[in-house]
Amino acid sequence: MSDKKIWDFWAGHYQNLWVQNLSLEPTRIEIINQLKNQIKDKDKQYNILDIGCGTGQLVRDIQTDFKEYKISITAVDYSEQMIKQAKKNQKRYQLQKFKNPKNLSDTKYIKMDANDINKIDEKFDIIICTHSLPYYENQRDIIIKMIELLKSEGLLYLAQASENTMYDLAIMKAVKLTTGKALYPSVRRLTYMTADVADMVKTKKISVKPFMPSLYMFVLKNKQ
Repeated sequence: MSDKKIWDFWAGHYQNLWVQNLSLEPTRIEIINQLKNQIKDKDKQYNILDIGCGTGQLVRDIQTDFKEYKISITAVDYSEQMIKQAKKNQKRYQLQKFKNPKNLSDTKYIKMDANDINKIDEKFDIIICTHSLPYYENQRDIIIKMIELLKSEGLLYLAQASENTMYDLAIMKAVKLTTGKALYPSVRRLTYMTADVADMVKTKKISVKPFMPSLYMFVLKNKQ
């Protein structure tokens, strides 16, 4: 089964996977907490790009936590079924949470391979890529494209499992059996691959259960 078919298969089950409580939800919580340090001006328009958006869970979290702000979100994923599920969930969410929305986020869901994000004709204040970078073959090239899409003061948030120990390697080897080929960059590797193209603002280990592999968030900005 190809990687794309794997993610098409998981789309309908994604929000019920065991990793939600143990990995995906803690990551979204950490990202939201970090965004609170950046999204502060209610008069400013914030443009956000979510790469590898899956079923749109983080998008909806942003809409909930920052509903009083002017936010435009572009969410992309290369799985057609993930995008379909995200759009379906978005409609349901709007009906449940925003029966009379005033400042509901302007959101676009686009089926797009991460390799093609340079075709997006827009600059962003915030770019987020959670748990999808390990599945990109050309990770450095895609990170460079992300950086190039940032506004001058914009920030890039990367978050995913990170193979830093032998335990991490063993656990993630098992995970690959259900997700396909992947490379989970260690803190050292990701720092090295981005050193000449971006400045590392923050590296933070996300708190998860002790038996879980390392989970890290990296915040980067344009090279100064």
